Amino acid sequence: SWPTIGQRLILKLAGDIFPVTDFRHPIMTPTLLLIGQCLSQCCVETSYDLNAGIFLSSLMLQFSLASHKFAPEALLFLSNSISLLNPQENVHFRMPTFAVCPLTDWLRKSLVYHRNKNFEPNDDKLSVCDGWIDSDGESEAERSEVEKAKFSMAAFCCVYRVLGSVVKRMENFPGLPEILLPLNYVLSKVDVESDGILPPKIIDLHDELKKNIDAIMGKFLAKRTPLRLLETRAKSIQQFEPKFDENYNYSKRIGKDKETSELKSLKKLAKREKKGAIRELKRDSEYLDRVRSKEYEDKQAERKKILRANKTWLEQEQATW
Repeated sequence: SWPTIGQRLILKLAGDIFPVTDFRHPIMTPTLLLIGQCLSQCCVETSYDLNAGIFLSSLMLQFSLASHKFAPEALLFLSNSISLLNPQENVHFRMPTFAVCPLTDWLRKSLVYHRNKNFEPNDDKLSVCDGWIDSDGESEAERSEVEKAKFSMAAFCCVYRVLGSVVKRMENFPGLPEILLPLNYVLSKVDVESDGILPPKIIDLHDELKKNIDAIMGKFLAKRTPLRLLETRAKSIQQFEPKFDENYNYSKRIGKDKETSELKSLKKLAKREKKGAIRELKRDSEYLDRVRSKEYEDKQAERKKILRANKTWLEQEQATW
């Protein structure tokens, strides 16, 4: 069943508290799945159900477009809501939840009440509390024509306004023509040519929405080109200029020109000189080690000689005391 008014307000509050732009969120992801399930599986039998569906559709589109995502359930529900304006033409397009919709008996007829009774509702805004259910003690059939006309006017105006804002915010979607194709089909089937069938406000909103969709779809389709095979050019064979060596000398450097041979000889000479330099450095290092070792041994021998002379003098002094 459809969520109650309190539950719908809690869903609205959840989007204000938790981030809706996260790829996966423990609160908002199940919330969006629940809203989508309600829009696609709950039947529309009363005006209360239609109001709940419009509210949840606008809520889901608000959450989805903030994160650059697409909500097919919401767009399909709003498209089916517009199809109620011309029920005979759009029966085959409706969702199963709209298949048996008692609203079709009076929803469109109440819009022409302004023609018969010279009445045009001033308030075209839909409230979350609008709509009736049979459990209230009074069925929709017992409602006055004024109440029905006000609800119909507000509901359809709200649907058109929500779709208009969604189309403007989805201008950068690559697959926008395919997304709006079902909606464009439903709008083309709505009869607005007959004088007095629909209120002027709904006619203006309908024409504006249809014009915007046609302009956006035309702009997208003009940029597209038909698929075609990839054109590839034949690869040319790489050609090389032949090199001639006038002073050719048959040696171990077979197949190499003079410049290559000289470069190889220079590399070999540099390698040999490098090895010779390393060898000389090692010899110099060894010679310096031998010199340092001999100097240290000479100092130690001189020190021992002095110590022995001092010891001999002390022994002589002690013996002659």
